[in-house]
Parts: sequence; structure tokens; C-alpha cells
Amino acid sequence: MGTIMKKYSWLATAALASLSLSVVAQAIGPGDKRQANLEAVSRWTDSQRKNGGDNVCVWPGVVADLKTRTVTVVGEAVGLSKGGVVEFVLVSEVSDKDYEALGVALAKPSDIAHALEAIGMPRGRPVQTRAFNFWPKGERLVFTMRPFAGGPEQPIGAFVSDQQRGGSMTNIFTYVGSVWQDDNTCEADEETPGSIISCYNAPSTLIDLPYAITQNAAYGRFLAHGTPLQKESLWQFILRPELPAAAPPRVVSIEVKVVPAANLQAPAAGLADLAWQWSVVNHPKSATDKSQSAPANENHKNTTFDVIAKEIMALAAASREPHLSLYFDDALTVKAATEAAAVVLAIEGDNGARLEGPPPNQLFLKAFMPQQEWRDREKRLLQPYELRLERDEAGNWKRTFVYIHEDWSDPDSLDPKLTVQPMEIKDWSDMSAKVTEIGAGIGTLLVFVPADAPLSAFMDGVRQVQKILPTIYILPE
Repeated sequence: MGTIMKKYSWLATAALASLSLSVVAQAIGPGDKRQANLEAVSRWTDSQRKNGGDNVCVWPGVVADLKTRTVTVVGEAVGLSKGGVVEFVLVSEVSDKDYEALGVALAKPSDIAHALEAIGMPRGRPVQTRAFNFWPKGERLVFTMRPFAGGPEQPIGAFVSDQQRGGSMTNIFTYVGSVWQDDNTCEADEETPGSIISCYNAPSTLIDLPYAITQNAAYGRFLAHGTPLQKESLWQFILRPELPAAAPPRVVSIEVKVVPAANLQAPAAGLADLAWQWSVVNHPKSATDKSQSAPANENHKNTTFDVIAKEIMALAAASREPHLSLYFDDALTVKAATEAAAVVLAIEGDNGARLEGPPPNQLFLKAFMPQQEWRDREKRLLQPYELRLERDEAGNWKRTFVYIHEDWSDPDSLDPKLTVQPMEIKDWSDMSAKVTEIGAGIGTLLVFVPADAPLSAFMDGVRQVQKILPTIYILPE
């Protein structure tokens, strides 16, 4: 069977499996004790408002103690049996994912966010795959829980195991802050998934694990263990900042600009011909505090990548969390940009740099690391658009946009007939208009360009279609 048919067959199988799961796995919803629990939480909230004092901020089911920098959330246990899969530590009362959560908060996620920010937690940023942000970003929290009626605090690991680590689940999480719309609504308040604390990088969660982990990788990794929590029993879920108030923030946002070295007599041929500039970007202490979290750092110009790499690894070794934003000057050649991308990606990881999505008008670094088999149209699972550049006899750029039509009309063929439809580009607006006319397709553009070409040979055109075709790959010729 052809590769595309294999792909479609796999997708069909996955869709059927997903459909089967959706029939079995349904939201549990409120039980018989929910109303009584809500009434108990309401009385607790009223008591906190009455007796909490000036250092306490209160929302329904949530209390922020400004003096101790503690947020307490009241919720009820779902009642997962031992060995049950835990995809969420805590979900909202309206969530349709309560069947795979340890607990349901009887409080709004947005109120929990306000409480965390009231004790000084800056709002972070969740994983956003469409923006190529694959690392959770934010300051960290320590999570514990205790029975609502009182008792000692226990870490989440007393109730959830981590099968990969062979022990208890971590009680350290990252406050990513969910996603807030222009009307100040919080996506974590929505029904799906309604995540407050997730066990994978859910894109709208309020609180995430402190590392990159997809839903597929997380599934089955975290299981309920220990003494099962009695269904609908009330608990206090407690959140505290990991670091003291006076400590420097864990997150360090670094901007790196890569430019041709000074006094070059020819275009930058590779890594040795590049100059690196970097600076630390300061952020407010919280979403409501516009003061700087640290004194401005001196910009570092015209250094080498080795110097930057050592600084980044030193930050990581000191338990800091360096997040990198990369800017490539359009004067870089494709070859030089590819080599620069490779060395930066080599230091990416939990104990190294955490790569941010591309800044405006820039490419994601992995754009320069395509799979080489994509050069062969017959080997591609799907057909993206192509942009091909070559020099004419006068040394000017000839630019061709290519649309590949897949014809599945032959019932006897397991593979489509590919019809290549090239279009010469006189002005970049021609390509933009064509993409607007035919649609985004799979949202991907492959750029075939000589390795010695500067990025300026095609980046103006790429920028015009980048919102429609966000996934770009550069294939040097």
C-alpha cells in the first residue's frame, strides 16, 4: 500500500479508537454530595472573609494568604480507584474530564489565578504548539493537600505514582496561567478540558508540569496509588511559591541575535563568520505589577556561540530556567543559518535552553532541520506547497511557487496522481494572492533555495504568507 494510503489508514484506525474511547469515557458530573459540599465551601468562604484579616484575599472556594504566600483551594475527590489513570490533578467543577482527574475544585480556575497573582506569582505561558512554544514557561509552585476537616499536609505523590520515574509524582508544578482573551475571560474556565493542574502540557491549563510532556507521552504514566481518596470527600489543595520572595526568579528570558561578523569581504559562509548578540529581558513580578523583576542586564554584543552556551548552561546548573528567543539577520546565508540553528538546538533540553517560539517575522529554528526525504514528492505523506528559488544567467532570483494537486479519482490506484502546478513569482504579493485563493492546504511551505543564498532572498515572501502557512522548512540546494 502507498505511503499516503498507509497514513490515511492509520488516521482512520485512530479515529475509530478515539470514537470508542469517547463512548466509554464520559464525564462523571456532580454526585449526591455535591450540593452539600458546595454549601460547606460557601460557609468556609464566608468564615475566611469574616475572620481572615487584612492579609487574606478571598474568592468562592479560594483563599490567598498574602503573608504566608499560600493559596488554598477547596475541592472534592473524584474517587479514582488504585491504578486509575490520572491525566489531571485538579479540574474545574464544569470540566468534562473529571473521570481522569484526582480532584474537582469547587472554585473557578480564573479565581485561583487571581489568588496566585495576589501572592506575587507572575503569570507564565502555557505550551502553544501552533505558536511553536513547546516548553511550559513560568515560576514554580509546591503542591500539597490535606483533608478539609484538618490534618497534616501530604504531597501529591502520596496519592499519584509516576511510572516512568518508578516512584511518586513530583509535587513541583509551573504556574503557566492559562490563556486569557481580550474580554478578560480565562480558557481554563471552559468545559473542555477545564484543567487547573494537568499531568501533560494542556494548552489552556492553569498549572502545568515543569517540563515538556505531550498527552500521548503522559497517558498511563501517572496512576492513582496509595490509599484511594473517598469519592466526594472534601480536600484542601494548597499551593505555595517554590522560591522565597527575595530569590531571583527561576525563569530567565534571553534574546539572541545572530548577524554576520563585522568586516567580512563576502557573505557569511558558515558558523565561523557569525557574530552573536544576547541580552536578558526583564519581566514584571506579576500580571498586575509593572515594576522590573531585576535590574537591567548589560547587552552582550559580538561574542561567539560558545560564550552564550556556557552562560546558558551555567544558568541551568544554578537551577534557573533559560528561555531563548532567536533572531536571524536576513543577511545570513541559508548555510550559515542552518549551522547556527544546529548548535542552538544541541543545547535545548530540560537541563539546558528552552527554545521559545519564533518572534514576529522570524522562523522557528527547526525550519532549518527538515527531513531530507521531503525532497522527493513521492515519499511525502502529504503534499505541502513549495517555493523554489534559483539564479538566472544574470544572477537575479527566479522564484517559482508550486502547488501539487493530489488526484484520487482512480479507484484502482492506492496512490494519488500528482499534478505539479508551478507559478512564476514576479512580486511576492503574487504568491500571497495565490495562497489566499487556493487556501492553506496542510499549512506548510517547503522552500528550496541555494545554500549560499541570503535569507533576504525569500523571507519577505515567507512573511506575507506566514500566518496562513505557519510551518516553514528550508531545504538548501
